[in-house]
Amino acid sequence: MSESIENNYKPQIIIEENAIVVGEVYCDKNLELKGTVKGMVTTDAFIALQSGSVYINHIYNGSVIEPQLPSQYCGLQLETTQTKVAKWLY
Repeated sequence: MSESIENNYKPQIIIEENAIVVGEVYCDKNLELKGTVKGMVTTDAFIALQSGSVYINHIYNGSVIEPQLPSQYCGLQLETTQTKVAKWLY
């Protein structure tokens, strides 16, 4: 018996061009970032749908600017936070 694994290449959240988010974005699946996040992004994968192609873990014309998060912002309070290394660079 063979199992079929269907890949999900659709973004669950899309931040459009010229959109500005101040704070944190939490997405447990795919995020397409075309605008600007002034803060932090937590996602399973970035998706870029451009010119009929799907790019996984790419940001196309979007940006994440962490230092512009206001010092008064306290952040998301998640019960369990798992951290792991995405990729070691040597």
